Amino acid sequence: MRKHIFSYQYINLFLMNKLFYYIFCATLFCIGTTACGDDNDDDILWDFVPYNATFIIEDAKGTNLLNANVKGNYLNEPFYIEFDGEVYPADWRYSQPAGTNGDNTPASRELPAIFRGFMCKPLSYREGDSHWVYDRNNYVLSFGEFDTTDNRDINFLLYVPGKEDPYKVKISTRFRWVSKNEPELSVTTWLNGKQVQDNYHLYMQWPPIRIVLPRLETPE
Repeated sequence: MRKHIFSYQYINLFLMNKLFYYIFCATLFCIGTTACGDDNDDDILWDFVPYNATFIIEDAKGTNLLNANVKGNYLNEPFYIEFDGEVYPADWRYSQPAGTNGDNTPASRELPAIFRGFMCKPLSYREGDSHWVYDRNNYVLSFGEFDTTDNRDINFLLYVPGKEDPYKVKISTRFRWVSKNEPELSVTTWLNGKQVQDNYHLYMQWPPIRIVLPRLETPE
């Protein structure tokens, strides 16, 4: 009769291997159920579009006066803004600003607020849910950018050609978290003490502030 001899060393090794196997399987199960069954809200990166104070210059009939094809337009005229003790003349040399394609963009935000001053831009509008159209004939003046998640009042003066008194502009941005995944954002704008924009929705673009001027006289 053959005898089978088992030492305590082999028994302990067998039990340790089995124990390690069960612990390994249990660990994989916990990781899998956590990753698949519940999205980690703490890993969500919320991004909010920065605010630009945008001005459209029109005559009384609603014709855009920042259009080279319009007689008596205001392109290259001396518009400027006074803000926080600094003067910002309008920059008429439109170009794609640095950072819009990901250059110099902080890793923590896809859409950081980058202050670019006072500049000319093509008039843009949304067509459908996501497609943006840029009108290369009609332009607007844009001042910013400002972080919409800051709770602050922004006050500045807009000077336009042919008008001695400046326009007084006030912008109030208010932001809060209603709940963990529900932000609330509002931007309200006043022009010379009169409210002109309100109830900005989180996923909509701000309409431009309308400035009505007479057409410039041009030599015949």
